[in-house]
Amino acid sequence: MAKTAALLIATGSEEAEAVNTFDILIRGGIDAKVVSTIDSLTVECSRKIKIVADVFLKDVADHLYDVVILPGGMPGVEHFMNNDKVGTFVKNHFQAEKLVAAICAAPMALKKHNIAHGFKATAYPSIGEEVSDFFKFDKTHKVLVDKNLITSQGPGTSFDFGLKILEIMVNKDKADQVAAGMLLN
Repeated sequence: MAKTAALLIATGSEEAEAVNTFDILIRGGIDAKVVSTIDSLTVECSRKIKIVADVFLKDVADHLYDVVILPGGMPGVEHFMNNDKVGTFVKNHFQAEKLVAAICAAPMALKKHNIAHGFKATAYPSIGEEVSDFFKFDKTHKVLVDKNLITSQGPGTSFDFGLKILEIMVNKDKADQVAAGMLLN
């Protein structure tokens, strides 16, 4: 049975982080779904690119995926922060020891919903002060893994982020194979 992934998006999510991560997982054989956290399947991202989600969060709220991914981008992260259903969904996964992956400003949503307190994390460098009282913040890593939490810094690190998720979900050989096919080596 294929491993599963839920990539959450909202109006203003960072499209490069979402699409690069999603593409890597699909290439790696992961059954990935884009999950809309708003009341439309068509979601306008931070740079005005529109992504059509596969499902609404309300329709998969009780499902457990192998990984839940939160891209950064504003105001997408603010939406994640202010949406209790997002918080519950992500917290349920984290407590079930499923992978939770957050990039760029998305660790702010984890903080808001009290997910992974005290874990090592990285994020977009300028939000370090906002999350350093909650996480053991480390801006020196492009991608940081602490138990079932995977964090990354931003659009430029999204390929590394996606490959690390794939490596943990499948194995390093699969991640290396996908990286080679995408000319990322």
